[in-house]
Amino acid sequence: MNKVELINAIFERMDVVWGEEGFDGEAHEYDWLLAHYGITDEEDVMWMLILQHGMDDLESEDRDDEELMTFLENEQAVVGFLEAFLQKYQSADTVYPR
Repeated sequence: MNKVELINAIFERMDVVWGEEGFDGEAHEYDWLLAHYGITDEEDVMWMLILQHGMDDLESEDRDDEELMTFLENEQAVVGFLEAFLQKYQSADTVYPR
């Protein structure tokens, strides 16, 4: 899968897991996400940074972070991250309880 296909597949899984209300990034949601899917808040933040970078919408402090920008501009590294992130979201069928 390419980067766009991976992003779309992740969004599809997130829709299943989080439902219409979505994921708000609350501490209890991060705890649940880690317990059921093994996804850390750091990984979720990186996911958001990848999306923001793709929309050219990074905060200036993020654009000034050389290590982050090196990662975000490395297509192979980003695709590898997205593949692993998608695998985690596919690792269970548990839906967030509302």
